[in-house]
Amino acid sequence: MATDLLGHAFLPGGVVASYRLEGRDARLFLSELGSEGAAAAALGRLRAHWAQQTAVDELRSPGRGGFRYSDGELGSGSAVSAGRFVAGVHCDLPDLR
Repeated sequence: MATDLLGHAFLPGGVVASYRLEGRDARLFLSELGSEGAAAAALGRLRAHWAQQTAVDELRSPGRGGFRYSDGELGSGSAVSAGRFVAGVHCDLPDLR
């Protein structure tokens, strides 16, 4: 995707891959932000986006500043930053924890 990865202007573009896991849909995403600071800021904005909709929990590893979310309607997901990248997974599996 050239711009607005997953519909977010703060993720300037990147790659989305769709998979079927256990008969359910999953989307992996990766966005390059240009610097470690920009990636951390974008991850913070993504965390704030999800925190407006559902509970957000810390994800200790891998990467830095990672978080998980679980929404009964939208499914579960997680996101992390590593270097100049933000990456994550969103799926409709019952829970990633």
